[in-house]
Amino acid sequence: MGIQRTKAIVLKSLNFAETDKIITLYTQSFGKIGTIAKGARRINSKFGSSLEPGTLLDVIFYEKESSNLSNVSQSSIIDSFREIRDDFTLLSGSFYILSAINEMTREKQSNYLLFNLLEESLLFLSKIGDVFKSIAFFEIKMLKILGYEPNLSECSECRKEIYGREVSFSVSGSSVVCKKCTEPWDNPVTVSMGTIKTLEKMKEWSIKKSINLKLSSTSMEEIKKILYPCIRYHLGKEIKARRFLENTHQEYSQVVAAEGNSFLGWE
Repeated sequence: MGIQRTKAIVLKSLNFAETDKIITLYTQSFGKIGTIAKGARRINSKFGSSLEPGTLLDVIFYEKESSNLSNVSQSSIIDSFREIRDDFTLLSGSFYILSAINEMTREKQSNYLLFNLLEESLLFLSKIGDVFKSIAFFEIKMLKILGYEPNLSECSECRKEIYGREVSFSVSGSSVVCKKCTEPWDNPVTVSMGTIKTLEKMKEWSIKKSINLKLSSTSMEEIKKILYPCIRYHLGKEIKARRFLENTHQEYSQVVAAEGNSFLGWE
């Protein structure tokens, strides 16, 4: 591959040996790659704070035949999303977004749309400060890009259009199911038609347009019962950062309850 230069977002950073760091990047041109940054832990390292998770970078790296890790030679910060780093609740949301990308992708499979989604989702989270809306937007877009797009318009069994005030959603089938075709052993989730319509908008609308999307408390709760369970089903396991996010919400809610505030949708 030789020397390469690309935009990248840091997914994960681990200390290695005495002075190095192993960095997982999601790049615009090459997808997810594992890298090593020599001397990154030194006090006067040329990398500075550029290799912190969630940082958007301009990075130069090169491959070595003797290693599975590419060597990072230069990195400069394009956007550190400072608003996220200064707010622990937003930080917990960003950890989940980064972890979901890391868990749902394989190395060296480029996906320009997924990189753009990751960048837009972090920008959305940092500028709007709405944890729930940012994550819901990210989740449904990620499912669509990776080929797991939920079917929200017709029953997956009989192919008839769904109608009524309430519908069932099958997580294993990633689809709405009409009452006639609903099977109790599939543990379907009952949601309102309003929530389904909201998800359809989130799936198709741009992030700029989604900023103004109004979400009821009912839709918020029902969306949580659909999107992350779909991701968990396709992944085959839990994403640890999701539990961290939920625990952070619980602790934060206890602190601010007396003030009448909320964790931006995670109620």
